[in-house]
Amino acid sequence: METVAYRNTQSPAGEPATEDLTFYITLRRRPGYYILTLTIPAILISFVSVLTFALPTDSNEKLVTSFLSIASIILMLIYIGNELPPSVSQVPLITKFVLFTLALHVLSVFGTTLILHLGTKECEMPEWIREYVLLKLGVRQLKFGLLFANYSSLFVFI
Repeated sequence: METVAYRNTQSPAGEPATEDLTFYITLRRRPGYYILTLTIPAILISFVSVLTFALPTDSNEKLVTSFLSIASIILMLIYIGNELPPSVSQVPLITKFVLFTLALHVLSVFGTTLILHLGTKECEMPEWIREYVLLKLGVRQLKFGLLFANYSSLFVFI
């Protein structure tokens, strides 16, 4: 912090002299506090969020980990809201980053829940879909395969 003060004296003709003091205060922000309390925890929470995508979808641990990550992201947003000064003109970049992480996590939970719901549901295929797939599409595929059977040596499959 640096402070400089100037004494100004003005005396227009025929009037008493007026004095004022002008202070110039230079403040420097130290980013270490914000890096330790906001940036590093946000990056670590995002890293854990990315690791939850690596868990198998059919495990219930993925949902538990995702819900815990969502709770920690929400707590991080509350902390950011209390810690940063309010600004009407723009949203801080760290808040946008954490909100984007929250949105990805919510989508992951919806997708995992849908997969778990559909994967555990035991139902039979309707008869009309079975007939359409096996008879109509199967015959069409069989005709297509017989049509190009003579030219199969032209195609190289890696």
